Amino acid sequence: MLARVLKSIEEGFESVEMRLVKRRVEEQGNIQLPFLNFNTTSAALDIVQDLPIIGKPMQPSDLKQIEETLPQLDNTTSLPTYYLDVQPLVVAQLPQVVDRLKNINEVIQLATTQAGDFHLQAQTVSVTLGAEHAGLKVLPQAQARAHPDGGDARDSTRRLLAALRREEAHQVSVRARDLARCLLCQQTKPDRVLCGISNNKGFVQFGLQYRKPESDRLDEGVTVYIKLPVQVET
Repeated sequence: MLARVLKSIEEGFESVEMRLVKRRVEEQGNIQLPFLNFNTTSAALDIVQDLPIIGKPMQPSDLKQIEETLPQLDNTTSLPTYYLDVQPLVVAQLPQVVDRLKNINEVIQLATTQAGDFHLQAQTVSVTLGAEHAGLKVLPQAQARAHPDGGDARDSTRRLLAALRREEAHQVSVRARDLARCLLCQQTKPDRVLCGISNNKGFVQFGLQYRKPESDRLDEGVTVYIKLPVQVET
């Protein structure tokens, strides 16, 4: 139902306002139930839609437990210091690469470097399979670094290890199926997909940006973020 509502307000409206409201429902014994209210406006038309919220309301004890848990999950103090623009890969190659790697191992090594290199690798005791995509845009530009002496074009693993030693790269382990779900973001047709690893290596962050409807410029003021948890090695 939510997808249907969002589809109906996808184009042609100047603003969309979403609120949490209560409506009295006669079919349910004239009691008040929660709804998500969408109010869309344009020069010629205003549409109001109510989406029922299905499920049992949370109790105060449940909210207290969530409030106590959130500080433990808050990694915002260690956000990525740089991102790679992987949008061309997300659209053309990454989903297929991840699908192949998960046949080797469910856990994949993901790495980014400040030289604009993006690495994926899966391995077992007897097999190692990986892919490198070099020359990606680094944001912010001040965080970009060049390969010393141009780097070793013959050995991507050697370049990554060298970047890790210089502290110009981050590497973490993620579940292949979790990464594949993140890459479904391509269905929303983003114009830029940013990928960064937090400084404390606690998560991988994807940022989706879109062009403004009235221009050809990216709306950098609005970014949709996806947090991908990492696998802690034991």
